[in-house]
Amino acid sequence: MYPFLSDDHLVFPVSGLPDSPESEGAPVVCPRCGTSYGGNFCPSCGWPAGVPLPARTSALRTILGVAWVFAVILFLVYLAAMLGALLWISPRIVEGIVAGACTACTAFFFWINPLNPTLLDVVEVGGPTLLAWFLILLTVILGIYLYLVLFTGKRTYRDMRLPPERIENKLGSRSAVVAVGQVFMALLLFDFLYFSVILPFGFGFVPEAPPFFSEAPEWYVLYSTVNAAVWEEIATRFLLIGLPMALAAFVTRLPHVVHGTVGHNPGRARYLAGALKYLFGGQVREGSPRAAIFLGGVLVLASAAIFGYLHVPAWGAWKFVDTFLAGLALGYLFLRHGILASILLHLSVNSLGILFSVAGGETNLGASFLVGILYLVLVAFGVGFFAYYAKRTGGILFGWLRRGGGKRVLAPPPQPVPGTPAGDLLLFPVICPQCGGHEAHYQDGALLCSRCGTPLSSPSPDRSRG
Repeated sequence: MYPFLSDDHLVFPVSGLPDSPESEGAPVVCPRCGTSYGGNFCPSCGWPAGVPLPARTSALRTILGVAWVFAVILFLVYLAAMLGALLWISPRIVEGIVAGACTACTAFFFWINPLNPTLLDVVEVGGPTLLAWFLILLTVILGIYLYLVLFTGKRTYRDMRLPPERIENKLGSRSAVVAVGQVFMALLLFDFLYFSVILPFGFGFVPEAPPFFSEAPEWYVLYSTVNAAVWEEIATRFLLIGLPMALAAFVTRLPHVVHGTVGHNPGRARYLAGALKYLFGGQVREGSPRAAIFLGGVLVLASAAIFGYLHVPAWGAWKFVDTFLAGLALGYLFLRHGILASILLHLSVNSLGILFSVAGGETNLGASFLVGILYLVLVAFGVGFFAYYAKRTGGILFGWLRRGGGKRVLAPPPQPVPGTPAGDLLLFPVICPQCGGHEAHYQDGALLCSRCGTPLSSPSPDRSRG
């Protein structure tokens, strides 16, 4: 098995071999996801060019599609309100830090240490360092907003313009903003049920926040919620998922570089350095190698368990369930969309308290009422998204069990038929480790990248991959 090839054997006969997947000519608009490209396969979803999407229309699908659009718009409104609230509280936080009245108000920098019985090593800093760190936090968050606008805005808008009956494509959007919004609303629904129904009626107690939230100065509580969204993602998702994934990718790629199976020397160096991309997430999707998906899943489970455990001493055992599920969601977004998406989700969850604080609570009932309505509507939309992710998770788990623990036998890709004219080739959607091309073809028994000619497999009569 080759770690840079997809396990999905999507094979379509096409006429002619383009110079590259981005060959010149009129761009093709993918009927499945709306991507404009040149070539024979969509680089975003893999749908073959010239193949129409099967028509699936119904009143229910149209209603769900329209509801999805309203949900995404509402989440965008929430993001705007979140940014406004953050900018509103920033002067208060800066003033509190500069005043220096709270000597216990420091910045906590923690990281996971397996050799420590509590799993934590912590460094505390205050004074000017705390102020500098808060300004860095603001810069990071503003940078995330700018990045999402510049690099996902077009994709988000394109997915919103898809016909309402294309609800599967909307739900499966590769826009980081859409994914964060869907997961956020699903988490809100679970939290609402967990804190308002399951714990009070199922276990007979109402959970309470730690004394920290009432004893610490308000500015420090607000700072801590912002800091947690950024630093906890660095210390858990980056350290517990990204770093092991990058090391595993490096070890996996090294033999191919040593044995010279990935092209010339410059290409080998780029291929080996490509393992570093896993540090920041966003590299694992449905079409990724099974080894990467399996390792990513194990690391997400482990990091979510540690993430939940770290909240237990301050909050209580009841907090583990809530934070473990949040850790799974954050890990999923890290794998699929990168650390910026997981930070944005973490910040979205923490910002509910910031919004209520800015609204004024009991001193401004009108503003607090509007924030409460926004929260309840987001929870209501969360019903559909929670059902969607539960169905997807169940399908993956049951599919894994039906295959006997993930073992499956794949039919070998078809070989070129002897005597086939040179213009008729079988192309395969793959990802070349050297040039990033999306198409490959067989030549003299070897699978080659159609863009740069890099061999993607060794010539062999048996091409089944386990």
